[in-house]
Amino acid sequence: MKVGFLTLGCKVNQYETRAVAEKFSSRGYEVTSGTKDVDIAIINSCSVTSMAEKKVRQAIRKMRRENPDSVIAVMGCYPQRDGGAALKSLGCNVIIGNESKLGIVEKVEKFLKEQSVIIDVTDINRCKTFENIQATCDIDGRKRAYIKIQDGCDRYCTYCIIAHVRGQVRSKKVDDIYEEAKKLVEDGYREIVLTGINTALYGEDLHQGIGKSMVDVINKISTIPGDFRIRIGSLEPTVVNKEYINLIKNLPKLCRHAHLSVQSGSNDVLAAMGRNYTREEYIDIVDMLRDAHGNYGISTDIIVGFPGESEKDFEQSLMLVEKIPFTKVHIFRYSERAGTPAAGFKNMIKEEIKTRRMKELSTIAKDSMRRFHELNMGDRRGVIFEMKEEGAYTGYTDNYIKVKYKPPLDVGKRIENSLEKGDIIDVEFLKDCTDYMTCKIE
Repeated sequence: MKVGFLTLGCKVNQYETRAVAEKFSSRGYEVTSGTKDVDIAIINSCSVTSMAEKKVRQAIRKMRRENPDSVIAVMGCYPQRDGGAALKSLGCNVIIGNESKLGIVEKVEKFLKEQSVIIDVTDINRCKTFENIQATCDIDGRKRAYIKIQDGCDRYCTYCIIAHVRGQVRSKKVDDIYEEAKKLVEDGYREIVLTGINTALYGEDLHQGIGKSMVDVINKISTIPGDFRIRIGSLEPTVVNKEYINLIKNLPKLCRHAHLSVQSGSNDVLAAMGRNYTREEYIDIVDMLRDAHGNYGISTDIIVGFPGESEKDFEQSLMLVEKIPFTKVHIFRYSERAGTPAAGFKNMIKEEIKTRRMKELSTIAKDSMRRFHELNMGDRRGVIFEMKEEGAYTGYTDNYIKVKYKPPLDVGKRIENSLEKGDIIDVEFLKDCTDYMTCKIE
């Protein structure tokens, strides 16, 4: 039987989908790309915004049209939040929450046998241990790979549903992460990306202390022989301080990049969001990272149109992005999530205002990226080239600059082989092209 997958949402979902696909394959199923003309269609869902849930519903309707007789199974955050009722009404046959996703294989087989809708959504807050799934989840052709090291969140930001649908913080043991990373390096992967629902909280449940335990993981993985690098998926500003920076600044395999979600440049909005840091503290963190390593890459998230966000508040976000040269700014409009405190706040912002603010911030964000590129002009950085399009190779530096390289006709065999293998290649930046830089290789 053919099994196809659609993954919506975060990189953790991508990793989990791969693990489920590998289990189906080990049971003799044919795993195929896409969900058209399959016997079993599986959606790993997202619930982070109302638009994300809308995409899930649209995907289910499309799958049912394309595959009227197939089994449709949905797992993840949407059923965890909804309980499964809405998904059942859309014609889903198997509905499973965020606990024990690997169990969806047995649930599908049970449905095939009994032909009765299965809903398995338990109280995620009762889940206290990490589901130690493993997957060969690669990015861009077996050169970068994820390892899911953590699940859950206990921050409960007032706008966010994720803590409610992912449960308590659960962490993968250091030795298990090491063994998984070791196999990936031996298989030829050049970058290991440590990811989770809130990676910054890794180890909180292992009683090793926030932040320091992540350093333990990086130290352990760094002992694996081979030419590779380590990237952390994201970090909370609240865990990055002088002590943490001192612990990581001399780890040679760690990428000089952090995804630090600021969410707003206004202290009033940050307080209403429950973010537990100020604009000034965030700027200090960025300065400390860049003092430790020049041109340290910082990417971030910003929400526009949070309830009560005034024009003055929004201007503070604009000014923050003008002040800090970011590698990338991901901009989101506030999405009301039932069950979160912010959904009951007064002074909701009109959609047309959110749209205008997104456009204004996007313009400033592009200039912020350009300024970061200019700071790197003439520098040399290691790049893993991951794909080739229209004669040009594309990859990322350790500080998360997207780089394109078009080899000359007489490029040396050594360089060509290194490009194809995905080796870490030193390049010199040449030109800013808005969302990427060109380079040369000697």
